[in-house]
Amino acid sequence: MKRPNAALAFMNPVVQSFLKVNKRVTKWESYFDVYNQFLNKYVGTQVNLIEIGVCDGGSLEMWKAYLGSSSTIIGIDVDVNSASIFQASEHSIIVEIGDQADHAFLSSVIDKHGIPNIVVDDGSHCRKDIWSTIQFFLPKMQPGSVYIVEDLHGSFWDPSDPQSIEDNTFADFLKIVRSLNAPGSRGVLEAHKDWSSVYSVSFYWSMAVMEIKASPTRYMCVSQDGSGIVKLVTSIPSLIE
Repeated sequence: MKRPNAALAFMNPVVQSFLKVNKRVTKWESYFDVYNQFLNKYVGTQVNLIEIGVCDGGSLEMWKAYLGSSSTIIGIDVDVNSASIFQASEHSIIVEIGDQADHAFLSSVIDKHGIPNIVVDDGSHCRKDIWSTIQFFLPKMQPGSVYIVEDLHGSFWDPSDPQSIEDNTFADFLKIVRSLNAPGSRGVLEAHKDWSSVYSVSFYWSMAVMEIKASPTRYMCVSQDGSGIVKLVTSIPSLIE
């Protein structure tokens, strides 16, 4: 595959970071704009990113180059060989060995490194692992955080988990979308406390991005009749305390 051209690299800082790394990194080209759209606000901050799936370590280096020296980058992988990719002195890049579906292991990771501002799931791509990891991290994440799941097409490859059009990984995300839209549905949709902090769910080719609310949603409908005076039409109380 050819490298993205110089013009593309100049326009997108994630691509610039992709081209700088010294270890092998593989990403679908369409992901770069999505990364920058949602993660640019964290550049230069003391952000904590967890990426599930280390491989050769190039992606972790890419995130470090993109987010900056103040960031902490944690990789998670089941392959014990991943632990030796980075030395302890290598600019706040840490690799933890364990299973992304093991909630006790994930708890030990956040006990050591804190709750992440960003999670990137590029792990097993299996439906059960994707959903289990979402269930662990998403309710714990802080306002303004971002959760990215990559390579959703891979979730259809597991022969032990046949998926239909009605019952698949995207149907799992629909549970969050339904909860997000429960207020105002007159009881048709059920709000779930674990997803009450989700502000948005966005889908791209083989990719889903969830944002955590920066502040509580106010379910208020307002109007103004041309006078510039705003009036409250109706409001909906939060369905979850």
